[in-house]
Amino acid sequence: MVFYFSTTLLLFILSSVIADKDISAIPLRGRSLESKKVFDVFGYGAHGDGHHDDTKAIARTWAAACSAPQPAAMLIPRGKGYLIKHVTLSGPCKSSIMLMIEGTSMAPPKGPHWSNKTNRHWIMFSDVNELTITGGGTGTIDGNGKTWWQNSCKINSRFPCKQAPRALTFYSCKNLRLENVKIVNSQQIHISIEDCRHVKIARLSITAPGTRPNTDGIHVTRSKHVQVTDCRIKTGDDCMSIEDGTENLHVRNIVCRPGMGSALEA
Repeated sequence: MVFYFSTTLLLFILSSVIADKDISAIPLRGRSLESKKVFDVFGYGAHGDGHHDDTKAIARTWAAACSAPQPAAMLIPRGKGYLIKHVTLSGPCKSSIMLMIEGTSMAPPKGPHWSNKTNRHWIMFSDVNELTITGGGTGTIDGNGKTWWQNSCKINSRFPCKQAPRALTFYSCKNLRLENVKIVNSQQIHISIEDCRHVKIARLSITAPGTRPNTDGIHVTRSKHVQVTDCRIKTGDDCMSIEDGTENLHVRNIVCRPGMGSALEA
């Protein structure tokens, strides 16, 4: 495992665990919602059949939860599949918000669903404070990256090199928690933390085939006070990539294989 150090990185601690181990999940239904108003995506037009487009329903549910004056929970129920195209879920919200992902969110394959304006991000959270995203061990985010990988210049040099979406992007978010979610087969980077403050990431499972290009597990750039603990990352590129401008990053208890470890980039 090779590490490249950036001079602006104040603290980076990595404990890489090679052997598999169980990563416990917190039961989602066991969380108390007594103080939260719950917004169910089915109340805003979601189909949950994996075929009809649920993007607008997701956006409408987010808008309602984000505008609630009291702490809110947005629920994506279990046992269903939700087809979601490119979407940006923006703040600031009026109160704290919990996104409870119990089902499977699926991206459309590479094709007419995507444009040059949307092919950098799939699901993006922007300018949100006090956001918690939790999957309770059943929630899955599937980037459906197979077609993107097949058309990558790193797989076939006859193809031009183009951007592919990052599955989850968090931009300018504060007090962010991301826990107990499965992220699989991202088109490119699975999770990108950009210009964020006070981030806690725990008990994630991030998986993509070992030969697929640019499928970094967690990417952190220009962010401060970030903790990553107890995650299992098995991808075709860096388990974690850290760019210049990142400060006070703590990483421990990471299962990393067959990825390339962690790279610190200037």
